[in-house]
Amino acid sequence: NDINPGARVLARRILDEACRDAEETKRRASDECEEITSLAKKEKAQKEWQAARQREKAINAILERSRTNAELEARKEALFVRRELLNGVFSAAYDKLCALPEKERAGICKKILLREAGGGEKVMPGFRDAGALSGVVEEVSRALEAQGKKPLVFDRTADIEYGFILAGASFEKDCSFRALIDEARALESGVADILFG
Repeated sequence: NDINPGARVLARRILDEACRDAEETKRRASDECEEITSLAKKEKAQKEWQAARQREKAINAILERSRTNAELEARKEALFVRRELLNGVFSAAYDKLCALPEKERAGICKKILLREAGGGEKVMPGFRDAGALSGVVEEVSRALEAQGKKPLVFDRTADIEYGFILAGASFEKDCSFRALIDEARALESGVADILFG
């Protein structure tokens, strides 16, 4: 009340101006706050998107590794089963060959001798085929002699069950039934094609 009217008007003007400045400052602060909030939301969304992509990549990598490992394990298991089946086939073939009557085993041995013998070799029979082979060696020897070759020599029993060992001056050929089956394993891919093809 003691202030003169001019000072009062000036004070009012200063106060009004200060209020306007305060309102402007408040508005700018509010705008900046909204801008910062908007940027923070965008940054958060970007980080969430990146995290989701990294999570998806990690999941896909784990799934791919698991799938690859499962495929490898399945292949290993299939190969193991295949190998066991092939072993079973060759084992059964050996058993059937050995279970043939003596006369048939002697016939097989004769064919092998006719193919492999050049004359003068020793024939060492397997201990289960010694009886059957004595007559076969005589027959093949006569055939060799007819061709002007030396006869075969029926020798001591070899340390094999079936078949024989053919021994020349500088070689020894395993003609046992086990060796025949092992030789047949060279045709394993053909047997596998028949079994699994």
